[in-house]
Amino acid sequence: MKLLVGYLLLTVALLSVSADTQTTKFVTEKNLLILDDDNLQQAITQYGSVLVYFYVPWCTHTGKISSTLQKTYTKYYKKKTGINFGKVNA
Repeated sequence: MKLLVGYLLLTVALLSVSADTQTTKFVTEKNLLILDDDNLQQAITQYGSVLVYFYVPWCTHTGKISSTLQKTYTKYYKKKTGINFGKVNA
């Protein structure tokens, strides 16, 4: 469990900046914002705080924790906590 928590700390970053009035539509997948180099900064600016999961498709470790993270994101999304979640194919 400690290894998983440590790994999560390495692969998930909490990014926060002040919100901007410009709004952008983002592609979503199961309550997650699909982010990339072009729109990551826009998402941070628009939402203020975004919990971002960085993954690579070929990595078995990120694949294993992906479903656990998806359940966590869905839980917080349904509670309307105001926490925004996104993922970036690194």
